[in-house]
Amino acid sequence: MAQIKQIPASFQVTNDMLAEKGRRFLNYIIDVIAVYIVILILAVIAAFIAVVFKLEGVITWMQQVTPLESYSIAFCVILLYFGIFETTSARTLGKLITGTKVVMADTGEKPTAQTILKRSLCRLIPFEAFSFFGGDGTGWHDRFTGTAVVIIKRFEAGLQLHDSFEELGNTSE
Repeated sequence: MAQIKQIPASFQVTNDMLAEKGRRFLNYIIDVIAVYIVILILAVIAAFIAVVFKLEGVITWMQQVTPLESYSIAFCVILLYFGIFETTSARTLGKLITGTKVVMADTGEKPTAQTILKRSLCRLIPFEAFSFFGGDGTGWHDRFTGTAVVIIKRFEAGLQLHDSFEELGNTSE
């Protein structure tokens, strides 16, 4: 794994580094599937525990879950999934597969946990998942938090080019 490098204050994220709409949509599809798999695994574990320990009330509740309870569970899993993955690595499973990551839109730095929490909460806005299909390809969760999803190879190439120009400017003869 590459070492974490300090982003120079003069560095700027440029439009050519941003993930295009198709890649963002693929991220979304992969992450939705991952969230459903997590929910399924949690349900199987809960059912197993309920059966093993003869927790009749839990079994009855699981058979009669209301839509509101179901949505509440899904929202919690979504918050945890995006919160944990993006806070620790700036990437989710979707971003890992597509070679993208989330950064601060202006500086390119890794977002703080607070920013990732806001970003994750924004995902709960109805139809937010499709907001990146609009004009500039940024979703509401990007715009409201000042973040961007970049293609890692382009981002790192831009950072390397920036560093090269910085070195060139700092040479004294």
